[in-house]
Amino acid sequence: MGPAMNRRKLKSILLEIQYGRKLRKSTKKERRTLVSEAYEAVRKLRSSQIEENVWRKVRKRRAGSSRRLVDALIMLCNHDSRVLEVGCGRGHTCSKLAPYVECIAGIDASESNVEEARGLLLEANITNFQVYKALADSLPECFAPQSFDKVMSIDVLEHLHPDDHLAHLSDAFELLRPGGCYIAIAPNRFTGPHDVTRIIYPDATEPMGFHLNEFSYGDIVRDMKNIGFHNIRSPLPIWPLTPTISNKLLIPSKWFIRIENTFLPVRHGSTLSLFYRKTLFRLLGVFVIGQKPFDQQ
Repeated sequence: MGPAMNRRKLKSILLEIQYGRKLRKSTKKERRTLVSEAYEAVRKLRSSQIEENVWRKVRKRRAGSSRRLVDALIMLCNHDSRVLEVGCGRGHTCSKLAPYVECIAGIDASESNVEEARGLLLEANITNFQVYKALADSLPECFAPQSFDKVMSIDVLEHLHPDDHLAHLSDAFELLRPGGCYIAIAPNRFTGPHDVTRIIYPDATEPMGFHLNEFSYGDIVRDMKNIGFHNIRSPLPIWPLTPTISNKLLIPSKWFIRIENTFLPVRHGSTLSLFYRKTLFRLLGVFVIGQKPFDQQ
């Protein structure tokens, strides 16, 4: 049974790498349909590989979201906040955050995820959360300028094509009200790759699956500044190396850039490199909060 399970898992990994190759070579027009096709195909294959009773237990246990992360996001929002989550998946983070904000919207490229999120809304009787099928680079088509106080992307930026992520940041900037914040959470490329690549190619230095564009703190802070964000901060990680947020624990992101420049990158493949990848993975996972200036319309 073990080898059979391994073969099924390998099949889904190889399918993701195959689609990852297509996405990297695709044009912007092709990605309008290819992104949804790719994620639906891999999701369908993975779902079929798990027995239904096991799948229910996985969903119940993980619920698609971290309680600690939700607690951190709650501290960044107010009861009158209008929030957008880009890449909301099955809607679990949005549904848990909904009671603490005025309203929240979620978009996702997967129709299956959107349908499941809508079912979650009905089941939990949540009325201030709406979910839509849309791509991360189609925000202006879905929402009016200055519609939100917070725009969140949790493990989304690394899935965007290198030609699309700057446009996404710019669109998010336009959707924010003056003084609003863009919250970006992503794996750090210095401790990657973080997609399925590391499962079958542990010595790889670049992702080959759905992570098309992994970032470091330095990468994201530079790009956000170029778009117009300022007061860019990050939560200070506390033992056990998971972000905890309070007004006193948000520090300028430049300190994390200095840590990166001091300790990373280490020569890949060395014993020291493997040590850093294991111990600094959560410590240096990118968590950045950029603010739109109050005088910016």
